[in-house]
Amino acid sequence: MTALLVTTLAWLFGPGLALGLALRLRGWLLASAAPLLTLGLLAVATPVLPIAHIAWTPIAVLLVTLVATGLTTLATRAWTPTPPKGGPGGAPWSRYHHGAIVIALIGAGLLGVVVVSRATGGLQVVNQTWDAFYHAGAIRHISETGDPRPASLAAVAAPHSQTYFAPDTYHVAGALILSSTGASIPEVVNAIAALLPFVFGVGCVGVFRVLTGRPAHALCAAAGSASLASVPYQMTGYGALLPYGLAVVLFPGFLALLGSFLGAPTWWRGIASGLGAAALLNTHPQVAVPAALVGFLMLVRQLVIRREARLALLGGTVVLITVAAAASFQVIVSLLPSTASGTAAAIDWPAYTTPGGAIRDLLLFNATGLRQVAFAPLLAVGVLAVFAAPTLRVLLPVLATAAVVVWLYVLAGAYDTDLSLLVTSLWWNDRHRLGTAFTVLAYLLAVVGAVALRDLVASALRRGPLRRALAGRKPRLMPVALLSAGLLLGAVVTHGGYHRTTEATVAKAYGAGPTLSPTERLGVDQASAWVRADGGGAVMNDPHDGCGWAYALDGTDVVFPTPLTGPFDWGDQGYDREALFERFDTLDWDPTVRSAAEGLDVRWVMLCQGFIRGDAQRRAPGLVHVADMHSARLVYSNSEVQLYKLQEATD
Repeated sequence: MTALLVTTLAWLFGPGLALGLALRLRGWLLASAAPLLTLGLLAVATPVLPIAHIAWTPIAVLLVTLVATGLTTLATRAWTPTPPKGGPGGAPWSRYHHGAIVIALIGAGLLGVVVVSRATGGLQVVNQTWDAFYHAGAIRHISETGDPRPASLAAVAAPHSQTYFAPDTYHVAGALILSSTGASIPEVVNAIAALLPFVFGVGCVGVFRVLTGRPAHALCAAAGSASLASVPYQMTGYGALLPYGLAVVLFPGFLALLGSFLGAPTWWRGIASGLGAAALLNTHPQVAVPAALVGFLMLVRQLVIRREARLALLGGTVVLITVAAAASFQVIVSLLPSTASGTAAAIDWPAYTTPGGAIRDLLLFNATGLRQVAFAPLLAVGVLAVFAAPTLRVLLPVLATAAVVVWLYVLAGAYDTDLSLLVTSLWWNDRHRLGTAFTVLAYLLAVVGAVALRDLVASALRRGPLRRALAGRKPRLMPVALLSAGLLLGAVVTHGGYHRTTEATVAKAYGAGPTLSPTERLGVDQASAWVRADGGGAVMNDPHDGCGWAYALDGTDVVFPTPLTGPFDWGDQGYDREALFERFDTLDWDPTVRSAAEGLDVRWVMLCQGFIRGDAQRRAPGLVHVADMHSARLVYSNSEVQLYKLQEATD
C-alpha cells in the first residue's frame, strides 16, 4: 500500500512541480499549484498524443512533461531577464513557521490515509455506488487501449454514440497510476481518494500564503484539512463522484495561483493560472464555475485597487483565458446550450427540507447528514473578521461566492420548480455537489475565524490582569502558545479531527454489498478466468447487478460495463444491446436476438445476485429465464455468481 500511495503522490505532484519551477513558481505557491499544473498538463497532452499516434503510457507522459518543462524554461529565461517585482505572501515566514505547517500537513495527510484505508478495507474493497462502475472502467479502458481521448470512453458508457464527451482528466491520471504500479483498479481509485485530504491541505496553505500572508492561517488550515466530511470524503461515499472529489480539492490551489497572478501579473503566471483553470474544467467543470466566480470578483477588486496595473492585469488575463480555453475547448463546447445534451436538466432530485433548513445545514456543516458543528462558530467569526479587518478584505470574493453557492444549494435542496431546476441544472440539481463547493469556501473563512479568536484572546491578555507578567516575555510566545492550545482544544472537541464522521462518510460506499459482495467478487474473478481460458468472447450481463465490474476488475469483455444511467438513449447504447437486454433468453428461436449476439461475439452469460440499487431489484427482462435456455450451459457457479456458456455460439 505504501508504494502505491507514494507512486500516486508522485504522479499528482511530480509533473506539476517540474513545470511550476519552469514557470518561476516557488515555495508554498509551487506546492499548492503542483497538482493543478499536473492535471492541466495532462489536459493538454490528452488530445495531442493521439494526434501524434503515441499511446497514453507513463513514459509518453513523462516525455511530454520533459518537453513542456524544457520549452517553458527557455521561454522564461529568454523573455524575463530579471525577476519580477512583487509576488505572493508579503513578509517571509521563519523556519519554525514552515516546519510547523509541514508537520500539520503530514499529520492531516496521514489522518486522511488512515480514514480512507479503514473505510475501504485497506484500499482493497470495491466502491459499491452507481458511478464507480464507469470511473473504474474508464481507467481500465485508457490503460489497455492507450487512448486518452474523452470520446474513446464511449466504449464504456455509450458504444454507439457519435457525440460522446465527458471530461476525463481524472481517468487519464488514474490510468498512469494503474500502469505504473500494477495495482488493482479498486486500489488505484481508493489510493487517489486517500490522498485528496493532503492535496486539499496543501492548497489551503497556498491560499493563505498568497492572500493573507499569515502563517497562523496556513497552520490552522493545514491542521484541519482532513476533518471535513464534505471535502473530499463525501464525494467518495456518494455517487461515487470521484472526478468531482479531485476537482474540489484543487479549488484552493487555483485560488492561490490566481491570487499570485493578480498580485504580480506576468505572462508566465497567466499561463500557470490558465493551466490551473484548465485542470478544473477538464477534471470537473461543475467545480470550475464557482472557481471562476471567485476569480472574476478577485480580478474586479484588483482592478479597482491597483489602477496603475490595469493594463498588465488585463493583458495577463487575456493570456490566462486563452490558455484555459485552448486546453479546454471540448469541455467549453460541451457546456454551451446548443451542444449540451440536456440530460442534467432532465434530472430533478426532490426537495428534502425548507429554505431555512437548507441554510442551517450548510452553516452547521451538516450537509452530509453528519454534523460537524465545531466549524460553525469559527465560520461566523471569520465572516465578521473579513468585514472588520482591512487586511482580510482580500477574502471578500470568497465570501460573496459562498453566498451565491448558499443560494444555489437552497434552490436545489428546498424547491421543486422549473426555475430551480433550470438554475441548478449545471450541477444536475444535486445539492450534495453544491454543499461540497460551499464547504471549501466556508472552511477558508472558518480558518480566518479561528485565528481572529486567537488574536482577540492575545490582545485581551496583553491588556488584562496578566499584562505585567507578560511584559518581559518574548512577544511571539503567547500567540504561538494560544494557537497551539487552540489546535489541541479543537482536536479534543472534534474527537480527533472528526475521524469517525469522515470514516463513516466514506464507508457508506463500501462494505459487503449490495453491488458486489466478497463472494460475488471472487465469483466474478473466477468466471473471468474461465472465460479467458476457454477462448474469450463477450459476456452478456445484467447492467444493474455487480457482474459489470468484470471489465474493470479483470478486463473481461462484458456487454454492459456500466449501469444504464437514466435518462439514456438506446441509440447511443446500440439497438443490438437493447434486443439482448429485453429478449436475450429468446436466443434459441429469435433470429434478431441471435444476430445481435453474434454481432457482439457474445459467447457467455454471467449473472450476479446483488443489484446496485435497492429500488431496482429486478433482473433485466432478457435474463430472467437464462437457466431455461437450451443453448446456455452452466459451467461455473458459487452461491452468488453463475457463468453460462452458449453452446451454439461457440461449438
